[in-house]
Amino acid sequence: MWRTVEAVLAAREGRKEDADRLIGDAVAWADRSDDVMERAELCLDEAEIHYLARRDDEADAALDRARELFERKGATVGDAIVDRHAVPLDVD
Repeated sequence: MWRTVEAVLAAREGRKEDADRLIGDAVAWADRSDDVMERAELCLDEAEIHYLARRDDEADAALDRARELFERKGATVGDAIVDRHAVPLDVD
């Protein structure tokens, strides 16, 4: 989890390479787990990092993955969560 926090902070500070490395490490750790909700939330942070790096297509893809993971888990509020995160990112 600390990698995700550090990645978002790095992205907000404009340190794109650090953000990419940290979020990549976080994804690798999360992929070892069967915690679908953790992975979905990680995708939301990943979307923010991509958006801040002006990679809108990758941000959209991360939001789509989050939506799919929430749906797989049966989290009925997943769409609302993703939509709420998409608005500040200015992506659909």
